[in-house]
Amino acid sequence: MPGFIIKPKPDEDFYVRYSTVADSVTQFGSREELTKSLHSDEADPARFDRADEHGTSALGFEPPYLGWHDTEIQIREGVIDPTEPDGGDVPWSYIKRADLRALCGTLRDGYFHPPAGMLRWEPQP
Repeated sequence: MPGFIIKPKPDEDFYVRYSTVADSVTQFGSREELTKSLHSDEADPARFDRADEHGTSALGFEPPYLGWHDTEIQIREGVIDPTEPDGGDVPWSYIKRADLRALCGTLRDGYFHPPAGMLRWEPQP
């Protein structure tokens, strides 16, 4: 599954693997933790070095795709909307880059359960 490594904040040893198929975070942790859990081609130290420098491991984009200039990240799958009565999995949400680590802390039963106000929701096109 194609994806990039995103470093939410420049001063923290915390990274997320962002899937471009799900448009969502699929793994997260310290550099050491992700290096151990990612497939070997995705765990290349050069990818982490790019994320350290640009905020993303993405190549071939100017400015870098999901880099430091992107203050919000789209999350389309795996998020439970706390404002939905049925607690449904509602896509088309956006999170502030700086809040990605906090979002990861809400993971349980295979879904992120962000508190109200953490995400900005948009209607599906």
